[in-house]
Amino acid sequence: MSTDPAQALLLECRRSTQTDTLVPYNAAVVTTIIRQIHTIHAHLVHSLRSAAPPGDELTPSPTPPPAVMFTSTHHHLQIRRLKRVLLVYHAHRLNMLRSMLHRAHLSVTHLLPTIRPLLSSSELTFIRTYAQIFMNYRAEFIDVLDIAAAVDEPPKGMWVNVRVVKEVGEVITEAGVVDFRKGGRYLVRRGDVEMLLVQGYLEVVD
Repeated sequence: MSTDPAQALLLECRRSTQTDTLVPYNAAVVTTIIRQIHTIHAHLVHSLRSAAPPGDELTPSPTPPPAVMFTSTHHHLQIRRLKRVLLVYHAHRLNMLRSMLHRAHLSVTHLLPTIRPLLSSSELTFIRTYAQIFMNYRAEFIDVLDIAAAVDEPPKGMWVNVRVVKEVGEVITEAGVVDFRKGGRYLVRRGDVEMLLVQGYLEVVD
């Protein structure tokens, strides 16, 4: 196992991509890297202040000694590498969460039980907020186009045949009141039952 925390995170990303699975959020390693950045930054500031003219610790010398230039550049590159690793790690996880949400038809309720132990608190907030924003945007023109539908499965029409998986009861639709009884099949307007489909109360049948 790599002793370099940054390398460890990159390996996690690679394994996650290869297996198409979300691994637990590695808070310990992320925290370690953040502390490394702070420590290296403190060394960088110290190096620059050591090259400042007498009486002005905050203004570097116009021509700092080569040793100071080398040390400062080295610290700067270290910080930049660590920051890029953190960005790659979190971007990878957010991309995976977005994909998983869309495969679950934006149903956070159905997705969370399987992945909640793998998430950080910020990621949990992200998927809830992302799903809500997406659903609000989608609702504006669901009658015309379902932007959450898979590209390889275009909608067949505005009306769909559905089967009731869980008891729903009476629902007011544009065509009138529909009494959804468990096991029953109905031809309904997709826009009227979209949320019931997402929540798992109904399922589309051929």
